[in-house]
Amino acid sequence: MQWRIPFIMQMVPGVFFVILMIFQPETPRWLVEHKREDEAARVLAYVARTSPSDPAVQATIDEIKAEFPREAGVASLATIHGNGRELDHCA
Repeated sequence: MQWRIPFIMQMVPGVFFVILMIFQPETPRWLVEHKREDEAARVLAYVARTSPSDPAVQATIDEIKAEFPREAGVASLATIHGNGRELDHCA
């Protein structure tokens, strides 16, 4: 019985947060990555309390789009160098 009360008290906020996560929108970055720029603009506009056609919102979407080619280049460079084999030399 001793461990049940603390366990239940720790589970209450966890369950509460999991339920609230259902109502959270996807991140603008994820939406842009999956070709849903209009929805990303709506999410950014909601956070900034402005319209999706606001120049600042569009500039943020453009910045997110500009980052993807660089990240793809870094990821492909990592796969060329052996998927973490360089960590073997540290041991």
